[in-house]
Amino acid sequence: MDDIYRILQIVISAIALLVSLYSVLSNKNRSRKQATLDAFGILQREVLDKIKTVKKKDTKELGDVGEEINPELWKELTLYLVRIERFSVGVNTRVYDLGVLNRLAGSYLIDIYYIVKPVINKKRDLSITIKKPKKKTYDEFERIVRKLEKIRKRVPKK
Repeated sequence: MDDIYRILQIVISAIALLVSLYSVLSNKNRSRKQATLDAFGILQREVLDKIKTVKKKDTKELGDVGEEINPELWKELTLYLVRIERFSVGVNTRVYDLGVLNRLAGSYLIDIYYIVKPVINKKRDLSITIKKPKKKTYDEFERIVRKLEKIRKRVPKK
């Protein structure tokens, strides 16, 4: 009879452990999703909506000529890109949730990327001698865009 009680205690303990583990993982998942919503809301308000107002021809000119053509816009976009890159690191390291980001604003973020892509390319050209050759400038942001395009089955723009 003692053996049955011990086995029953072990089974109950194992079930309690599984329930606790499930609860912790569910809470962690929910927290990550909520953090994504909160962080993206700030990013959109303070960065993305402002980039969306920039004319594509202006970013193309910056990409062709560089900072000298419009130093204020160059500096502004640089600050925005730093913020986007930081958010992208969070997504790529799973601090934030890619699935939520895709549902929330996947297409919007892809569009933003192609607005600033000429500037990113120019910055990469300028930094090629400074940085490690395998580390590309704003590669975290680009990685997010590639993942979103794959999820959405969008063909990357040239």
